Amino acid sequence: MRSPLFLLAFAICLGSTPARAATVGVDALVAEALANHPQALAASASVAAQAAAIGRVEAQQLPQVSLTSGYAQTTSISNTQTASQSLGITNGQLAVRQQIWDFGRTGQAIAEARAGADAAQAQARLSEVDVAHGVRRAYLLWLREHTAARAAAGRADSARRIRDQARAFYTAGKRSKIDLTRADAALQLAQADLARARLAEQTAALVVDAAVGREGAAAGEPALPPEPGVVARAPADLAALARQGHPALAAARARLRRAQAAREGADLAVWPELRADGKYGFRARDAAPNPNWSVELTLSAPLFDGFATDRARQEAAAAESGAQETLRGAVLATDLDLRRAALAAESASERLPAAEAAVRGALENLELAQGRYAAGVGTVIEVGDALDLLQAAQIDRDRDLVDYHLALADLLRAAGLTGLERDAH
Repeated sequence: MRSPLFLLAFAICLGSTPARAATVGVDALVAEALANHPQALAASASVAAQAAAIGRVEAQQLPQVSLTSGYAQTTSISNTQTASQSLGITNGQLAVRQQIWDFGRTGQAIAEARAGADAAQAQARLSEVDVAHGVRRAYLLWLREHTAARAAAGRADSARRIRDQARAFYTAGKRSKIDLTRADAALQLAQADLARARLAEQTAALVVDAAVGREGAAAGEPALPPEPGVVARAPADLAALARQGHPALAAARARLRRAQAAREGADLAVWPELRADGKYGFRARDAAPNPNWSVELTLSAPLFDGFATDRARQEAAAAESGAQETLRGAVLATDLDLRRAALAAESASERLPAAEAAVRGALENLELAQGRYAAGVGTVIEVGDALDLLQAAQIDRDRDLVDYHLALADLLRAAGLTGLERDAH
């Protein structure tokens, strides 16, 4: 018959505790981080800045209107004057300039600005992926420390009850004092381990809040998150998903389009520009206005600028070539990260059955040790060793389980996902 101590230890090893705090879900923390983390907010501000840059370039196609006015006090001396005469001169002018045709240079500048905005948008999504990955890793490491602290608490509680039972056996004369001494020493070691485990758990909770972008420590308890839907995809589907929508690749493609637009704009710099100017104003002497106006059509063409235009074209062509190679490198890096993350997740998954089997074996070993001790043929050392073996097996099982979910978090990042996308679940 199983002893009461074994039943208590079995309940502790299964993770039962007197009370549990509210569970904190990782997806809720990720959503909060995407809304509040400085990195995500800075990326959003960069997107807004690039969007404004498009409007600034497009404004070159609209009429440019300016108004100038001034007043001057001067003197005038004629041949018949023997003294200077003070004059007040007032002037004002309204000028309008309209670009008529620049052979596509402005259009290329707009295309370059729009590609820059697309790159900023993709970079913002990549920042969100990085922020989400940081939150998931911090959360899972907090979960690892939390389970270790719970195991340490269970081990300390079991050690305390073993010590109490050893004391009762010693008082009744059924065991020698060495059993009580060993049990008391094991309790002190378990309590020290528990203090270290709780400190590690509290530190991990602080890291979670820093990853979310807030001060303080995460409240509540972590729990294993559900597996993202991306796990069910075949490797080929994952590769296709990453190549199609990975933010790093989208940013590289947008930078290539921007470089192409800049190169085409540099090629057009040798063409002339046609614009129209209109002016209307007045010049008044001593408050006697004399209105004037003018209309001008100007065609300007560069002839020689010290080869600056040629150098600009070479620079733009080299930048385009570099952007092409950057995109190719991003494709290779994305494929490598995805394959490596998939292999790590598969390896971590394969370790889980063995870890569960080790826990079951340790539980059986504890039952045997408890039975021998209750029957008077075993020692407290055997029970302590069995508890240590069970705790180690559970810690390894929990660590392997967390490692598996860490590998899944890496897989999400490699696929360019935050884990909150509908397609990822």
